[in-house]
Amino acid sequence: MLTLKKLQINNFISHGKTEIDFSDNEKLLLDGKSGSGKSSIVEAIIWVLYGKGRSDSNSSLVKSGENATRVVLTMVDGEEAHRVERGITASGGNTLKVFSGENGKPLKLIKETGLKAVQLYLEKKILKSSYLLFINSIAYPQDNTNNFVKQNTIKRKEILLDMINTDIYDNYLVDIKKTLGEISGSLPFLEKSIEHGKSNKINLTEEIKKEDKISKYLEGSKVKVKNIKDELKKEEKEITILEVEEENRASINSLLQEKKDELKTLEESLSVDNQKLINLSINALKEDNEEENKIEIEKLKKESEEIIVFSEKITKWNKEYNDLMQQRPTAGNFDEDKKEINRQMIALLSKKIELCPEINKECPIIAKERDIRVEEFTERLEKVSSDQNDYLKTFDYFSNNRIALEKTKPQEVVGDIIAFTSEINRLEKENNEIAWNKKEGENNKKLLEEKINGDSLKVEAIKVVISDLEEKVLVSNSLKISIKKEAILDLNNKLTSEESLLFSYSVELSEIEKAKKELVEITKTIKKEETELKKIVVDTENLKLLKDAFSNTGIKAIIIDYVIPKLEERINSILSMLSDFTVSLDTQRDGAGEGVVKEGLFINIYDQTGHCYDFANYSGGEKLKIIVAISEALSELQNIGFRLIDELFIGLDDDSTEKFADVMEKLHDRFNQTLCISHLRNIKDLFESVITVKKEKETSIVSRS
Repeated sequence: MLTLKKLQINNFISHGKTEIDFSDNEKLLLDGKSGSGKSSIVEAIIWVLYGKGRSDSNSSLVKSGENATRVVLTMVDGEEAHRVERGITASGGNTLKVFSGENGKPLKLIKETGLKAVQLYLEKKILKSSYLLFINSIAYPQDNTNNFVKQNTIKRKEILLDMINTDIYDNYLVDIKKTLGEISGSLPFLEKSIEHGKSNKINLTEEIKKEDKISKYLEGSKVKVKNIKDELKKEEKEITILEVEEENRASINSLLQEKKDELKTLEESLSVDNQKLINLSINALKEDNEEENKIEIEKLKKESEEIIVFSEKITKWNKEYNDLMQQRPTAGNFDEDKKEINRQMIALLSKKIELCPEINKECPIIAKERDIRVEEFTERLEKVSSDQNDYLKTFDYFSNNRIALEKTKPQEVVGDIIAFTSEINRLEKENNEIAWNKKEGENNKKLLEEKINGDSLKVEAIKVVISDLEEKVLVSNSLKISIKKEAILDLNNKLTSEESLLFSYSVELSEIEKAKKELVEITKTIKKEETELKKIVVDTENLKLLKDAFSNTGIKAIIIDYVIPKLEERINSILSMLSDFTVSLDTQRDGAGEGVVKEGLFINIYDQTGHCYDFANYSGGEKLKIIVAISEALSELQNIGFRLIDELFIGLDDDSTEKFADVMEKLHDRFNQTLCISHLRNIKDLFESVITVKKEKETSIVSRS
């Protein structure tokens, strides 16, 4: 059975950092004053397992002043161990992790992801208990508003079904409905497929009947194709003879074209050479410009030298002028300084010196201090006057030097040194070309004239050859060859047309062969689908029977009818230890109207006289006895070996409390661990292990004794 091993609490409600280790078969009491944080420990266990706290806002569970809370619970189930880690931030961010594995070895994170999927795995695979079932059988939280007895009848039945794990039948029912839907959905398609197959079978049979007629057409087309091919061979033989005759003429034509191309090349070469000769004559005319260019170059060089000299002079003058301007003296506020010193001196001299009571005269010490200050003002005044005179002398010297330097500024020479340099380069390049032409021009001119004369003679000779060849190509077989080619083209068109018919007949026969094979396959498919259709009809009927079996009126109803008497017997067994009441359970009750039946789980409570009263008619103590009896009976069907009890016995009289103590002691033997909160002495005496909870500076602290 599932038992507690270790609880770790961080910043949960009033707890900062709390750890509790649980032992096997341990009955543990949580003791302490009201408000110390005892119930928070029980709440932490319920919250880490189900994510449900004392309010709808889980973020309110975060300890005041902290950013997040985290609770870790480790549990053991035989050879298996599980660790659940749940956290939440003050802003509402949730985390949940579940680790499982062999007890005593490192646990591994489960494969499920997502908060909902992990929670479902925890409830279904590990706890095997829903939240409502847990707090009505395993845990007795304080002020439980979701008490099993207070639930409506439908909800009670759902909790009971969940407890005995009937959801597996719901899963079967879903699968059956899905399979039934798939089969039912495939039925019309299968029927339509069979109908379509039969229709195709008729069409294929009609297609196969055309085989004899198409075979006759095919044989006739083969004969026509043979005749056209024979005629084509005859025409091709005749055109070959004509083409041989034309071949010689074609070679002459080819030679004629070569000579024409050669003539064209020579004429183009002559044109280029004549242009070169003209250019040489033009270059010879430029030789007269050589001396003029030399004179212009000398003139430009002289002017550029003058510009360079001026540029150097103006650069030097600018440097001297800038150096002089940097020596310009800085003027001060000499007159203002004099006025301020005189003002201070007058103010000092105007100030009356007090009489000394001992000599009845001006105090000599104060008078001496005044004279010293007057002397200081006089020295300062002289210093300012001296500085002013020095400034005026220096400024006169600076002004005279500046005027003298400005008079020596070089006179500007107009001209652009870059433009002069560019023009000089151009003229020198032109003279270089003239010099080269003088040397090479005569030789090139002589060679060109010789080449032109030789090419002219070749042109005349080629023209004579061309004239002779043109006379030889006047006679041609082109017309005959053209007529033959047209005849061959017409025969080829006929052959193509007839071969197309031949191909189409062959394709039709091929399609008929395919139709024969397809007819065999369709016949097999129809037979197979008809067999499958019969099977689907049978399967549908069987699935409908299974659907009824797994519905609420089937197996689940049988299980409920089996479990309820057992549950009822156990409830009354526990209740008999506490009171004279008895409980009976029903799953159906007559509704309003004839034949109307209400489904659910109805709780009937009888007093010692046999009268049946509603749960609401009983007192608080009596209600508590009924709740405990039902909860403990429900817990016997669970796989959880611990109980969480928080102030269960409040409001009972002493006699009832004693009875509860006896009952709890007997029930202790049925499960391994108990974690209990109670302020009643006779309940507290049942526990040997005690954890004391105290609150220090708004933080709960635990200690074990």
